[in-house]
Amino acid sequence: MKPRLRYEGYAVEKARTEQELLNAAQKAGVAITPELRNQIAQTSEQWALATVEANKLAEAQDDLRQKAEEWRDTEKDSLKGLVSDFAAGKGGWKRWCRSFGRRTSGRIVKLQRDP
Repeated sequence: MKPRLRYEGYAVEKARTEQELLNAAQKAGVAITPELRNQIAQTSEQWALATVEANKLAEAQDDLRQKAEEWRDTEKDSLKGLVSDFAAGKGGWKRWCRSFGRRTSGRIVKLQRDP
């Protein structure tokens, strides 16, 4: 199997699609010739590839959504710290900058490790 085809679900999706197409052809009374089998195999392969790519895209979007939520949480935490420091009269701007820098640098390191 080609390296790019070693994704979970490819073989199952290809076999399922191939069987559905063969069943539909038989139900329609179409003669199952070697040429038709070849066309069905090619079609099911393309369908399985498209399905795998769609699943990979959905997974990447979920990862991106999760990272965006983590950044939003970091921003919220930093802003809360700034507001509470200002309210307490602690000269919060410098402290907030240091705190935000620590939090964001940790997130940046994490993003570099897990792209």
